[in-house]
Amino acid sequence: MPASSTPPRKLPSPSDPKPTLVVEPAPTRAQVKTTTTAKNSLKAKDADKASKRVAFLKHLLQDKGVSFDRLWTLVRVHESGSLIKAAGDDTTRSGQYSRQINELEKFFGFEISVRDSSPLTLNRQGIELAQFTAEFFRRFEDFALRGRGESRTFTIAAGESLLQWIVIPGVSALERVFPDIGFRLRNLQNSEIVLGLKDMTLDLGLLRRESMRKPLAGTPLGCVDYCLCVPRPLLADRDRFKLPALLEELPLAVHLETSYIEAELEAATRGAGLRLNIRLRCDTFPNAMAALRTGRYATLMIQFPGRNPLPADVETFPLPYLDHTHRDIYLAWNPRLLAMRPEAERVRNLLRQQLAWGNP
Repeated sequence: MPASSTPPRKLPSPSDPKPTLVVEPAPTRAQVKTTTTAKNSLKAKDADKASKRVAFLKHLLQDKGVSFDRLWTLVRVHESGSLIKAAGDDTTRSGQYSRQINELEKFFGFEISVRDSSPLTLNRQGIELAQFTAEFFRRFEDFALRGRGESRTFTIAAGESLLQWIVIPGVSALERVFPDIGFRLRNLQNSEIVLGLKDMTLDLGLLRRESMRKPLAGTPLGCVDYCLCVPRPLLADRDRFKLPALLEELPLAVHLETSYIEAELEAATRGAGLRLNIRLRCDTFPNAMAALRTGRYATLMIQFPGRNPLPADVETFPLPYLDHTHRDIYLAWNPRLLAMRPEAERVRNLLRQQLAWGNP
């Protein structure tokens, strides 16, 4: 039988140090009393907070100074920018809104409007109250619509050309995935989109990277550059390779969205001793496209790789003068949106997949 490989256990020796047994001293009466007092104090504070919360809720439910109607008026005043704009120049409604704001101030015990302003606007506390009240109404509406199986709406904002060429094709592809969700599209400037995302009047927005501000979050969609779009008939008898001369000779149609690009281009060509031949100014992107399709005007356009549905008889020219106007576009949102609307994260992720056209 093989010998065991386990070494023999070592017997304790009289010379080995003896283990020390540490005995904690019993707490004194003073220490016990102090601990008990602290625990009782915490319980008393918790009970006092609960009591105050109950008292406030009773006040909220019984007082006639606060109501959904008054809070909704507050939200409308905030979203419109002033009481007069919210009332739509209706003097009767304006008086009603002013009275409702006064009743809310009486309920809270402090002012929520700037009294010296004309027309009446909200102060910092009023804006804060309006913002989280709007969030409550949005969640309340979503809950009701979802419970009834009705369509909910997500609002997306972008510049007009981004809406036309990027957002509308992307949103249409989501119809199969979200049959119970609708989308509202808004044509807004970058600064308006930033404000709308911050105060939660917008759900998602397309912004230039330099417009991203805290607390907004975003994910890149792609890059945009600007080009000169010219109908081929306008190139007859012209040297198409002399771009500065083309800019001076061609009749240009421009629209508001490219106004800052127009200014940059004018400054660049002025340095070369040239002057832009602007013959038509349009308020909207579709009008500028309609002018281009007549074959009688060239125009400045944002260029999206593989996305621009330009007429077949149009040639595009890069604008080397505008290399510094290269823009990275982001899909932006307020992080509070994801906590407030259950479908928001999935809508955002799928929309990003549909809208992205390249890496910035």
